[in-house]
Amino acid sequence: MVERLRQIFKESGKTQTEIAKKTNVTPAYIWKILNKDNVAPRDLFIKTVCKEFNVNEDWLRLGTGEMYKEIEDEVASVLSDLIEEDNPFYDLIIGIMKTYRRLDDQSQDALKNLSQELLNNMKKE
Repeated sequence: MVERLRQIFKESGKTQTEIAKKTNVTPAYIWKILNKDNVAPRDLFIKTVCKEFNVNEDWLRLGTGEMYKEIEDEVASVLSDLIEEDNPFYDLIIGIMKTYRRLDDQSQDALKNLSQELLNNMKKE
């Protein structure tokens, strides 16, 4: 697993300090995992690495499957996090979804067109 962690971190282009911040551990913990034979990463650390770097947990733990999650898996993961009731945006997201469903077809189409225009403009910038 250490070699796979090294690969993730190297491909990320981040320093050990940046990785530590992203995974909520100390730089010393990262160093120990990568350089000491008797230090096994904690389960929470593994899950955080997978989430933060979009890595397939089976690949990290066992070396099986693809290194990175499919984009659909990533979207599902983000959506799952967003609709957890303890998420501060939960009520807003649910409100938007309910309001959208109540719109007539013409209003839904107008909202879709607006969203597409926003995305197109963001790509240009």
